[in-house]
Amino acid sequence: MKKFKLIWLLAPMVMSMPFAIDTNIPAFPSIAAKFGINAGVMQLTLTLFMLTAGFVQLVIGPLSDSYGRRRISYYSLFVFTVGIILCASANSISQLIMFRIIEAAGSCGLFVLSFALVRDFFSGKDSAECYTYLNGVVAFSPIFAPFIGSMIDIHFGWRFTFLFLLLLVLFSLISLSNFPSNSYITQEKQKGKSLFKEYIQISTDKNFMKYTLISAISFLYSYLFCSMSPYIIIYLLHISEAYYGYYFAFMGVSLLIGSFTSGFIIEKIGVIPTCVFGCTLSLIGSIIMLIWYYMTGLTINNFIWPMLIIGIGGVYSMGTAIGLSMESFGKNAGAAAGLGGALRFLIVGILGSLLINKNIESTLPLSLTAIGASCISLTLIFLTWLKKTTTKD
Repeated sequence: MKKFKLIWLLAPMVMSMPFAIDTNIPAFPSIAAKFGINAGVMQLTLTLFMLTAGFVQLVIGPLSDSYGRRRISYYSLFVFTVGIILCASANSISQLIMFRIIEAAGSCGLFVLSFALVRDFFSGKDSAECYTYLNGVVAFSPIFAPFIGSMIDIHFGWRFTFLFLLLLVLFSLISLSNFPSNSYITQEKQKGKSLFKEYIQISTDKNFMKYTLISAISFLYSYLFCSMSPYIIIYLLHISEAYYGYYFAFMGVSLLIGSFTSGFIIEKIGVIPTCVFGCTLSLIGSIIMLIWYYMTGLTINNFIWPMLIIGIGGVYSMGTAIGLSMESFGKNAGAAAGLGGALRFLIVGILGSLLINKNIESTLPLSLTAIGASCISLTLIFLTWLKKTTTKD
């Protein structure tokens, strides 16, 4: 199968999870008003989505190794469809939270299996190119999904922000029907019985855990922006929901800028210095956000522009940290990647629920968290460098 054909086939599947997250974010205030809840309770729909996605990543790979990518993709698509319909029909916040878990399991399954299918068809440079293109596809979600979601919410209501995702279900179904009918059972099937022992062994690697934490911290920035932005922009700044998508697109822009420039920076200064540069950039952006807020109060400019800097830094540090976390692994790189992805979602989901547990009144939770988290990342990198220097001496 040709690379570009594979990308086209996988595009609707890989967009399922990011679109499931981003499309209904503009409707958060509407949903909160409908059910009479605050931002902290509404946050649970996103937090549990992230936690579910984390756990699903741990099991979906082994299942597809044993029973085939195509078959498990169809099951994931079915679960995703059921979750969408149930979310759209929810009559209480408790129902919506429960149904979002179902939606998360299905969409995450499609997302993970999209990347697994690349490995089945390509390897080496070809697979790397496919992953790059798929990451580019993911970047379209923060740029377009919130704008689409805000327009749907304004004209049709929040329930249709979920039903819109059925288009991705349809396109994913068409894509799966164009894949060969073989089951793609890989050699990892025999290892499936000891997979969780392998996870435990991987988690004892200090380098893996340290850089996974740094990558999770970098991911946390965009998560907090996703959670807080509808309340800050629509409720506190009284900007029309129709314009919300334009401001949310800044996260997509930061992802694109970071993705397109990171390779050049890594080539010039190296992997670890790029990670340090990214953490430092996020720290600078968060300090600017904090100072600007105390100087002028809350404005759209002192929320969006510093966030652009934080986001670009987060892309640099997350990409390099993921790569550094994988350095110790060879044959079990797939298991390490799955565990790393799961831990990122779990860490971010837990921290997000702790940081946003009441009504949002300013950008302080984001800026203060980003400052502290960036300092933690830089400290971890510095201690590693200091240890290596001491060992050499």
